[in-house]
Amino acid sequence: MAGKFTVKRKFETYMPGDIIWVYTYQGEGNFKVWKDGKFVELNLAFSPYGGSSGKRCETDKSCAGELEKELESTWWIKIKTPDGTIGWTFESSNFRGNDICG
Repeated sequence: MAGKFTVKRKFETYMPGDIIWVYTYQGEGNFKVWKDGKFVELNLAFSPYGGSSGKRCETDKSCAGELEKELESTWWIKIKTPDGTIGWTFESSNFRGNDICG
């Protein structure tokens, strides 16, 4: 389900009061959002993890807006076995190197 992000200050082509429908957190402040009838990646300059989980920017003037409520998502990890089989898991504690940082 999409999260409702309300723009609080002008950024890119958005103005205060505009609504951005946020779908998937991509990492490093980037999200998949719905814009002009398609999904695009947009940097909203915050992480839904840590702090107040998606609302960290309420007091940070660099943030463009805020989410109406905390995003609900599961971070999946793509794995590849030695024989080349590819799969996905959300059991990150069972593996090493499960993020881009190694």
